[in-house]
Amino acid sequence: MPDSLTDSDHRRRAELRQLLSRKFTAGRTRSGPLASHNDAYSQVRGLMASDTLFDISRESEKIRQRYGPTLFGRQALCARRLVEAGVPFVRVNRGWWDSHGENFDIHHELVPELDSVLAVLLDDLEERGLLQHTIVITMAEMGRTPIINSMRGRDHYGGIRALDFSPDGSQLAVAGIFNTDAAITNGQALLHVYDWRSEKDRSTGNLCAR
Repeated sequence: MPDSLTDSDHRRRAELRQLLSRKFTAGRTRSGPLASHNDAYSQVRGLMASDTLFDISRESEKIRQRYGPTLFGRQALCARRLVEAGVPFVRVNRGWWDSHGENFDIHHELVPELDSVLAVLLDDLEERGLLQHTIVITMAEMGRTPIINSMRGRDHYGGIRALDFSPDGSQLAVAGIFNTDAAITNGQALLHVYDWRSEKDRSTGNLCAR
């Protein structure tokens, strides 16, 4: 918590949010998404009190070396610590994939790091008995055109994207592709975004309305 925000300040903010939440829910039917929203806020103080989870120096030198010295590697190690502590949803971001120019040079730098860190994360989760109950989803913000532009880059193609699922004991595919339209130009049947969301949420116990 920043020095400018005291514990008392945070408690007062939480009390205000709870007051507004009670006013909002009054007279409304209790729903899954609404309950989930309130439950998430109820866990905030517990997470703030568990700041040691973000201290990867508590890990052995061997483990830190496995994940590597990059920011992405350190974040992935922190993510494993959070999962191990029972945090239900963790997001790790590796930016700078927006390769409208010099696509191949950018990927030459980014892909080896992604492969290495992701492999270590999956191995670490499996070794600790966590992978069986964890879905690791690797995905991009959107798809890319197969056509290389004049700057040796690939532009946005929002109708399709690639994603990868870790094996988690569910019926999710190890790898899949989905699009936001009924079909793409070659007419191949792909997994629709709504179907993917429904299956992902079913596996994680969340509700998803199509």
